[in-house]
Amino acid sequence: MASYNVYVFILIIVVYALAVPHNVYAYLDAGTGSYLIQLAIAFIAGGIFMVKVYWQRLRLMLSRGRKAKIAPTPSAAEESEKSLEQK
Repeated sequence: MASYNVYVFILIIVVYALAVPHNVYAYLDAGTGSYLIQLAIAFIAGGIFMVKVYWQRLRLMLSRGRKAKIAPTPSAAEESEKSLEQK
């Protein structure tokens, strides 16, 4: 029962801290806005890259169990070895 009281006490403190406004002395300059935009662009680009890398697995997952063959894509090292062997 004592741990329940601790959780209630912590909840009351968190609700108070979020509900009661306090003076905050902070300065947000133009660099902060551009940094947030940069973060958003990086997040979107990372998501697109992840979809590109895992496209075959994603397609298999979305096909919902249909037997789809996943052909392994050759890595850059394998492609360069093949091109050297052909020369």
